[in-house]
Amino acid sequence: MSSVQLCYDCAFKHISDAATIWNEIENGYNVPNHFMKFVGAMSQAADHLLEKHPDVAAEIRLARKEWFDQKVLGLVYRPDFESWAETVWEQIIIGANVAPAEEQKDGKEGSPGK
Repeated sequence: MSSVQLCYDCAFKHISDAATIWNEIENGYNVPNHFMKFVGAMSQAADHLLEKHPDVAAEIRLARKEWFDQKVLGLVYRPDFESWAETVWEQIIIGANVAPAEEQKDGKEGSPGK
């Protein structure tokens, strides 16, 4: 078992953190550690979903790697992060709402924001 627990709230929080950081980058606050924090938040979100929702975790990882590779290569790349994040948020919320009862009763699962 992974050392990172399945936690929809945590995954949602990390995607939200990444969205906030991305917004700052897009608005000109592109200091070097902003992109590092963005990549880290994306990675953490995927970690929380990897075991039980590998499809969503893989989608997050693929986007993170694509954006990272573009940055490393010095290419001008402006993904539509907000549209992407909305799709992932929906998948996280759906996953939380259909989580098996045994996952929900330990108090760690449920819809983001609850």
